[in-house]
Amino acid sequence: MSENVSFMLSEKGKQLLVLNNLKFFKHHTSKKNEITWRCVINKCNAKVYTLGQNAQLINTDKSCFDHSHASDSTLNRQQISNACKRKAVDSIVEKPSKIIRKEVSNYAKEGYLIAPDL
Repeated sequence: MSENVSFMLSEKGKQLLVLNNLKFFKHHTSKKNEITWRCVINKCNAKVYTLGQNAQLINTDKSCFDHSHASDSTLNRQQISNACKRKAVDSIVEKPSKIIRKEVSNYAKEGYLIAPDL
């Protein structure tokens, strides 16, 4: 399994781990600084373990990559939406259309957007 690991913020501003287009929330931090991440889908039992806040995955016997659902195809749209919401809260004097236009152009330059996302 190729490991494409990144981080994003949820709608509530919490940190999410994104592994192969699947989102995980921070569940627990042990005394050894191992962080347990659980799948955001309630009925899914998938877990990932990392060492510290970096994206270094730990391959342990406890890791469970069995997902009972497909990967999330709306991650790009969610990242843009969450970025727009944070910017709107931070700068209340800027017009919403300007914030949206700026964020869409930032993500479009990086090739993250496809036609259905717009």
